[in-house]
Amino acid sequence: MRSPQVEVATESAWRYLIGHVVLRWLFVAMLMSGFALSLSWPQMGLFLTQELHLSVRAAGLYYVTNLAAPVAGFLVGALSDRFDKPIPLAVGGSLLAAAGWTVIAVWEQPWVPYVVNVAVLSLAGTSGGLLFTVARGYLERHPTPSRYGVLALLRISQAVGWITGPALGAWLATMAGLRETLLATAALSAVGVVPVVLAGRHLPSQRMKPRSDATAVAAREAEPAVPRGRFALLAMFTAVGVLVMSGESIKLSFLSIYMAETLRVSAFARGAVISLQPLLEVVFMATLARLAGRFGALRVFALGIVAAFGAYLSYAVAQNLVAIAIGQVFMSVAVAATGALGVAIAQDLVPERLATATNTFSSSVMVSGALGGLYTGIAGDSLGIPRLFVLPAAAAVVAAVLYGAMVFARRGPWGRGLRH
Repeated sequence: MRSPQVEVATESAWRYLIGHVVLRWLFVAMLMSGFALSLSWPQMGLFLTQELHLSVRAAGLYYVTNLAAPVAGFLVGALSDRFDKPIPLAVGGSLLAAAGWTVIAVWEQPWVPYVVNVAVLSLAGTSGGLLFTVARGYLERHPTPSRYGVLALLRISQAVGWITGPALGAWLATMAGLRETLLATAALSAVGVVPVVLAGRHLPSQRMKPRSDATAVAAREAEPAVPRGRFALLAMFTAVGVLVMSGESIKLSFLSIYMAETLRVSAFARGAVISLQPLLEVVFMATLARLAGRFGALRVFALGIVAAFGAYLSYAVAQNLVAIAIGQVFMSVAVAATGALGVAIAQDLVPERLATATNTFSSSVMVSGALGGLYTGIAGDSLGIPRLFVLPAAAAVVAAVLYGAMVFARRGPWGRGLRH
């Protein structure tokens, strides 16, 4: 059986995206969201330890609060599936992000970031998945052979935001302060509402209300039921994404500290190595999309799991900058596979509930941060950096086993009716 096909992100995908105003604004919105988050996310470890004076162990446990993300993603996705358009929910998510980052930046109490991340930012984080849902729905109404190529380009726009965001965030934190950097993320999140609204204005005008009244009962009953086992496949695939990405929060928070304090690497060299990954992600996303178009998305995604294992192993044994750079190359492949192909595979697993599938898998990035926080909280003091990376390396092995089980189950009764 063949895996779901992902068309090549070629010039035809670019031309199609540029030629459709909705997709253009979605591209801008995804670019801004990636840039806004990347300003502050890599600085959170420093913010918690330097501004709030928490221990490294306590700072690592901050990421455990990301366990709220899959619950928020599933609930918001299910709610979105009951609406004609998810744009208002995406706008609300951006505004929640602005409010949440503002509260974290302004308040002095050390418990505030933990509570805000659970109650506010977990909901705000669903906006990106909702935008992917909008794009997928638009492409189904306006078919193109480059459908998956366009989705990959939208994910690439987020990666481009991450290329410049961390460096500018570090510069802003040095020049203005860590709290000011978080406020900049809040401001950019608020401004990011504009392209989302503009994209929504060019979508077909439909009545925005949940299908819960008597007049909508027939429409609800006409919706295709989700076959037995589909959500189990989605849960398995989401767990794979969590395990593959579980070392990213450790890398973003503590690898720079290791390079600075242990390896005595200059700030310029540290920035160059950290920026290497997002730069290569853009290249590998297009390359993996091309390979997926030829060999199938499921087969190509497996390369990302292998690359994640190689990355974490490289970090774990790193005694110099070269080993870390090699890890960055491997990790760029893993992130590219997860970003360019992950959402597309998830949507193909549960095509009857696009928003639920998209938001559920998208939450894997946040949950992986929670798992990384658990690694740090449990073994950070005993293993230390870089040996702590042996834990996400072991998780990548578990991900490979779980992924094989998911692919096998997909070929059985649970995958009946899916494209192969």
